[in-house]
Amino acid sequence: QLQEEDLVFFYTDGIIEASNRDGEMFKLNRLISILLEHRHEQATVIETRVVNQIHFFTEDLPQKDDITMVILKAGGEKNGEPPL
Repeated sequence: QLQEEDLVFFYTDGIIEASNRDGEMFKLNRLISILLEHRHEQATVIETRVVNQIHFFTEDLPQKDDITMVILKAGGEKNGEPPL
């Protein structure tokens, strides 16, 4: 059972295996850091932060795998906005 502000993040391995010019992978620890840093933001903002960091890390190089994520965020309405 999720509590208010809980975050569930589903992702494909294409995220953590995204590679830069040096062949270095994005890796799970980098993804976790982004999620922890932005966990209090709306799901759409978290999605944007993750995608932007992947593009920055990979320097927009074409990737060999899909980059897919689903973000579930529990919570009630805040400031008149429905939860995302």
